[in-house]
Amino acid sequence: MKKTLALILSVLMVVSVAAFGSMSVAAESTTFITPGSDWSYYYYLDDGTAADGAELPTGWNEVGFDASAWEVGATPFAESVYGASFPTVFVTEGKKLTVAAVKTFEVEDVSKIELLTMAFNYDEDPIVYINGVEVFSRNGYRDVLTDYDLTDKIDTLKNGTNTIAVYMENNIGGGGFRFDLGLTGSTIEIVDESGYVIPKSAEKTGFYDFGGINAAENILDGNVDSCSGAGRDLSGVEQSWTVNFYGEATVGEIYLQCKGKEDNGHTTVSSHPGNDTYAAGVIFGFYNVYVGDELVAENVPAISAEDGGYTVKLTTPVKGSSVKVELTGDWYGDNWANLADITIKEAAAPTGDVAVYATIAVAVAAAALVVVFKKRATI
Repeated sequence: MKKTLALILSVLMVVSVAAFGSMSVAAESTTFITPGSDWSYYYYLDDGTAADGAELPTGWNEVGFDASAWEVGATPFAESVYGASFPTVFVTEGKKLTVAAVKTFEVEDVSKIELLTMAFNYDEDPIVYINGVEVFSRNGYRDVLTDYDLTDKIDTLKNGTNTIAVYMENNIGGGGFRFDLGLTGSTIEIVDESGYVIPKSAEKTGFYDFGGINAAENILDGNVDSCSGAGRDLSGVEQSWTVNFYGEATVGEIYLQCKGKEDNGHTTVSSHPGNDTYAAGVIFGFYNVYVGDELVAENVPAISAEDGGYTVKLTTPVKGSSVKVELTGDWYGDNWANLADITIKEAAAPTGDVAVYATIAVAVAAAALVVVFKKRATI
């Protein structure tokens, strides 16, 4: 009886997964640090000749450091060139600014954290430490709060009081200093409530790195004015971007848009064969698109337009834990060969005959379960 019941339940589970593909994982989150909160900070100015961090107190980024003598201020921090409206403002007088900021936060149960996300706005060249361990560093700057995945750094956390320390500098002529940070722990969610796959991270391959101005994560910010890319290389070097997921998803749609100028006389899109949808705009190049290792679309127009880019609709949804967008052919126009935005949508639950067949299969399995129980009752 137990073996029969287990078999029927497994059939029900297999039918459900086969019919409806990957499923979202509900998420519960805990905010450890809220943007706009108070930090202890230490700063100094120099003429740009001193070694990085030369005047910082010894052990400032380690657990147990006493920062009680430091100043305390709320973020966002900003240099005076941005105005006096920020909670904490620094006047640099044309000198190099170095800032160290320290804060403690509480974690009740590390074992319940599956995802660690840092929202970070920095200018520039930050290094972040949690409990004395370096967990993040970047060259350049980010003008807005941007999410970064620190899931592989969860092991730096501990139950109870934790310490986060941030180093930043703004070189002479760097254009201004900015800082704000938030930290959130949660369970993993693969797809949001609107059906869009939640990106874990973005990577770029084959492009020269200019720091934040062409960072891979620019393709995830929903802003067509920021992009990732550089000069087009036709020597055979792969130039691509990869968006990684938190788990496997069944991909149904992929939206792409590049950054470009519409007044350069290149081909204007008005129609395109196949089942894809697009917005009227200018083609600057073409992409090949992969879900995992599977090529799902070739020569997809790289479009820039006021009302959007190009949506690849897969007639047969494909399962994978990443999407790669690869440049193919030449690139036209005055801007970098680039990708500005990408969003990925999970395939919708089946309708029509597929849904009917799935419902019938589940009903048959359920009926078999009832028969078994009735047979058991008459013995």
